[in-house]
Amino acid sequence: MNTFIKSCKVDYMRLTLDVKDEEHQELIRLNMEDLACRIANKTTAELTQILYPKAGYERFIRLPLFEEEFNHSGSNIETPHLVVKCSPSSSSRRFLAIELKGHKYSKSQWYCARLFLEHILTPELYLYYWDQLTVTNVHIALGSDIPLSKLLFDKLLSRKAGIYFNSDGDIELIYFQPKNRMQELAVYDRKAKEKNFG
Repeated sequence: MNTFIKSCKVDYMRLTLDVKDEEHQELIRLNMEDLACRIANKTTAELTQILYPKAGYERFIRLPLFEEEFNHSGSNIETPHLVVKCSPSSSSRRFLAIELKGHKYSKSQWYCARLFLEHILTPELYLYYWDQLTVTNVHIALGSDIPLSKLLFDKLLSRKAGIYFNSDGDIELIYFQPKNRMQELAVYDRKAKEKNFG
């Protein structure tokens, strides 16, 4: 590993799936409702805290991966969990979005995530759609002592670029979008970002 990089991990990944079959769509919606009811029966959380509309989707659910202290309606920063969204309000979005959040998952957490997805999709549809899942967003966390202000980026190939500062004047985010618009790169300083949240 490079002497400037102390660690490297994926701490967020977004997968999307374009389900066109209306019977499959309805089955996914019903399975999400069933899963939310099962969670509500086993926890103190209300059903409306577990499954609700959010972020432009009709159904939005946060699923803990073996976490006892979990807030179904909160962001659960730093806690490994799964977010599943379906039935977007915009026709330009794919029907199903799956977000893997938190730090790297253990083998048992990956297994738990798979069981949740198999429950939502059914084991048959999980296998049917597996190779159609598309990775649309990835966050890679690099551990380094070098602040963003000391890094050099070539933005000549970008259509858009920007630098954002936190309230203390530290560089929090450097953002690039290539000219093809299909990709974007955002490099942020986690310490600077956390200062804004106190």
